[in-house]
Amino acid sequence: SCRALAATARCWATMAETRRNQQGDPVPEFVDQMVISPHAFLRMVSALGNTVKQMQEQGMLGEAQAEAEAEAEAEAD
Repeated sequence: SCRALAATARCWATMAETRRNQQGDPVPEFVDQMVISPHAFLRMVSALGNTVKQMQEQGMLGEAQAEAEAEAEAEAD
């Protein structure tokens, strides 16, 4: 999850690998935080988008995964 605060973007991971709720889903928890400038954040998102495209071209990602990646990228914008 990422948020723009003042002149920075703050991103953090929120899913635990070891803790699960009653339904067996990962429990959200604070894991790590990255604080970067908005420009660096946009460069990072762009680089990740390019990586997804390359993986699609190489057949590493299917259509459902590609749609989920596109939705996640849209949320980041």
